[in-house]
Amino acid sequence: MRLPAPMYSRGVQDTKMEIRVGNRTMRAVAALLVLGVTTLMGQDSPQPPDWRDWIKQGTEAFRYARYSEAVSAFQKASDSNPKSPVPHLYLALGWFQQYIPNAVSADNADRARRAETELRRALTLDPMSRIAVVMLGQLAFYEGRLEEARKWYRKALAAEPRNADIWCTLGTIAQQQWLRQGKPAHQPILDEAIVDFEKAVALDPVHEVAMQYLSLLLRERAGTRDGDEERRQDLAAADRWLEKSADARAEKVQAAIARTVSRPPDIGDPDPLLKQWALMAVSPPPPPPPASAKGGPASGGPRSHGVIRFEPTVRSADEAPPIRVAPAVQAQKLIAKVDPEYAAGASS
Repeated sequence: MRLPAPMYSRGVQDTKMEIRVGNRTMRAVAALLVLGVTTLMGQDSPQPPDWRDWIKQGTEAFRYARYSEAVSAFQKASDSNPKSPVPHLYLALGWFQQYIPNAVSADNADRARRAETELRRALTLDPMSRIAVVMLGQLAFYEGRLEEARKWYRKALAAEPRNADIWCTLGTIAQQQWLRQGKPAHQPILDEAIVDFEKAVALDPVHEVAMQYLSLLLRERAGTRDGDEERRQDLAAADRWLEKSADARAEKVQAAIARTVSRPPDIGDPDPLLKQWALMAVSPPPPPPPASAKGGPASGGPRSHGVIRFEPTVRSADEAPPIRVAPAVQAQKLIAKVDPEYAAGASS
């Protein structure tokens, strides 16, 4: 006959079970306490900035010319999101802005190389990045690597064949190549530059910079012509393009005056600074005016009697009718009043 276990034995077993249960309970409570403290600490301490926050901080510093601070913020954005091309583009922009074309120094060359490195990284991550392509072209142009610059802009043109600004930039590069060669006569690169500018004007009939370059290069080509008739035709065409550029300038100035509602910024665009810089990369400065130009066409050239018409950008029924712009002489006076710096350059 089996005897029941002693009372003291059952008491020891119960005690051991209670101890085990108590240990589990204490561990659970401790885990909950740790979790609660961690949660509270997370609520009280600020969260680390997102890479977009670093972009915003860098952009703000960039706008106020605090470029070292901007580069530091853009670098943190790149470190936070290395797989995105956007932080690399901003970082390249920060270095690019500090680069001074034609300045010879180790620091300046280092800024250019850093900008190029980031642009190539962005292009590796996004082979279709237009911003990286045109900025690489601009950097190569500033450093005098004209053939490489031409290749980059040709790549941009393949994606946007109807972009007049890219055609104009290609013409500027070809013109610089011709100048570097010593302005040789009968050089195909000069004719290629003229064709590039003609395509820019064909796509944008009021592209004044392309018109000014056409006037300049046609005068240059006239000086290399062997025949008198070809020389006369080039000089006449140069006069026409110079006058057309003045008319286009006047039209743009008058349109800006008449514009009553400015275009609102695209609040949905998170990277307006990059877009703005990309536009600058395909906007070459106008050429110096020819020596024979005194605020208008060369001596003896024809003067336009046409009238430029345009519509205000935003116009309601109670607004005045379209403004009519006077001929070239009055247009030059208007430009001198609105943009004295441009007028002074044209009359020098």
